[in-house]
Amino acid sequence: MKRLIPIIFLSALLSSCEFGFEVSNNVAPGLYLGCVASPEKAVIELACASPLGVNAADIPEVKLRELEFSVNGEILPLTDLQVDFGQTLGRPLAPGDKIGLKALAEGLPQVEASTVQPAQPSLDKVTLVKEEMSGVRVSGFDLYLDAQPAADEYIGIMIRKSCEIQIEGEWKDSVRFLSPSVTAPADPAAEMARVDFFGMYLIRAVSSGRDRPAPRILTLVPASALRDGKLSLTVIDMSGIMQAGQGGAPPMAIPEPPQERNVFYEFRILGVSEDFYRYSLARYKSSSDFLAQMGLAPAQFAWSNVRGGFGVCGAYTSLSYSFEETEILLDN
Repeated sequence: MKRLIPIIFLSALLSSCEFGFEVSNNVAPGLYLGCVASPEKAVIELACASPLGVNAADIPEVKLRELEFSVNGEILPLTDLQVDFGQTLGRPLAPGDKIGLKALAEGLPQVEASTVQPAQPSLDKVTLVKEEMSGVRVSGFDLYLDAQPAADEYIGIMIRKSCEIQIEGEWKDSVRFLSPSVTAPADPAAEMARVDFFGMYLIRAVSSGRDRPAPRILTLVPASALRDGKLSLTVIDMSGIMQAGQGGAPPMAIPEPPQERNVFYEFRILGVSEDFYRYSLARYKSSSDFLAQMGLAPAQFAWSNVRGGFGVCGAYTSLSYSFEETEILLDN
C-alpha cells in the first residue's frame, strides 16, 4: 500500500513586540557532569558551568578530587580521573542495573546522578517502500521488533546506508547516516527526538581540537510511538524539486542524483534510559522549535538529572542488523 506523504508549505505574517525586563544572574558556578553508559563502557565528562557574562577564558579548568561510579551500590574502579573519552567497566552491565555517579571538584559543590540500564530490544524484520512524487523521493521503512516495548521503555534507531555511486562514469563507495522522521506514531502525543549520537554529549571532544566524527543521526521515541512492535520511519530526499531561476529565468531542475548499486542498510536498534531520552528531547527541541526561536513560545528546554549541578546521566544498549536493499524492498 502506497504511503501518502503530504508536503505542507506554511507561511505566516509575524509582528514583533518589544518588552523591557531585567535579567537576574546570581547563580553560583557548578559542575557539569555528562555520563552515558553502555554495557561495557561509560563515557564521562566534567566541566565547570559558569554564570552568564563570564568570559570563556576566565572559566577555570575542573580540578577533580573524587569520582565514584557504582552499580547496584557496588563501586566499580575507573582507570583514572582523566575520564573524557571512555572508561572500561569492571564488569558488563545488565538490564535493570542501577548506575550511580558522584563527583567532587575543587571549589565546586558535589554532584550526584543515577540512571537504570535499559533492556535491549530486538529487530524481527524490516520492509522498505520507495516512491517519488513531484521530484520528492520518499523511502518508507517499517521496523518490526520482536515484541512491543513496555510502557516505560524508550527506543533509539540509527540507519546507516552504504552503497556504490556512479560519479563521472566511475563507481565510488558512499557511506552516510540517514535522518528519518517517525510516520504516524501509534500515539500522536509521542514526541520524537533526533540528535547526533556523538555530538549530543561529547562536548570536550568537539572543543578539544580532535576530529569530530561525521554526524550519526539517532532517532528516539517512547514505547507509545509503536503499535504491536511496529515503527514506521520516513526519509525524504528533496533534491529533485524544481528550483526557481535567477532574474526571472524559468525554474531549473536539480540534476538527478547519481546512480546507486550494491545498496546495504545497517539498522542499529538501541534501548535507552528515560534520562537519555529526556535529555535528547530537550536538546532536539532547543534546536528545532520554530515558534520558540521566533520568540512566539517559551524556549524552556533545559533538562538535567544531576543533583547539585548540571548535565545528564543516561544509559543505552544496542544491536546492529544489516540488510541488502533487495532483501527488504517491496513492490509499490
